[in-house]
Amino acid sequence: MGKYSPYFWKIIWVIGLIVFIKFSLNFENQMQQTAMAEYNPIPVWWYDVVHPILFGFYLSLLFVKKWSVKINLSLFWCVSMPSFVMLCGYPLLATLSMLGILPDKMLNFSIYTWVLKAFVSYSYVFGMIAGLTIMLSFFSTHPTKSRK
Repeated sequence: MGKYSPYFWKIIWVIGLIVFIKFSLNFENQMQQTAMAEYNPIPVWWYDVVHPILFGFYLSLLFVKKWSVKINLSLFWCVSMPSFVMLCGYPLLATLSMLGILPDKMLNFSIYTWVLKAFVSYSYVFGMIAGLTIMLSFFSTHPTKSRK
């Protein structure tokens, strides 16, 4: 199995992708039905945060070569965290608003409208980037150089 090993793991990855997609679609349908029955969209919004991050984690399995922790702080802070903040912005604001914690006046700010448009349009992209780069920043094959 020596020379065919890379092919074997890629085929296993594709099979895992199919299983991941099947379970994701089933869970998403279940979440949407529950949200419609209970008139509560909050779980669906947070599913839209967690799902792309998990997909980004799964996608990173193709790129991580060694599973030894070598943290790349620049990738983590400059790419992962901004993507994660952009991903969580709207669901967090919407959840706080629905729970009555966020005043209605705050919803009139232009930043809220901008975050809403960005979330609706690009939430899956932000999540995939966040998940992928979080994994790559912790298991980086190119660690940041330390200054002496």
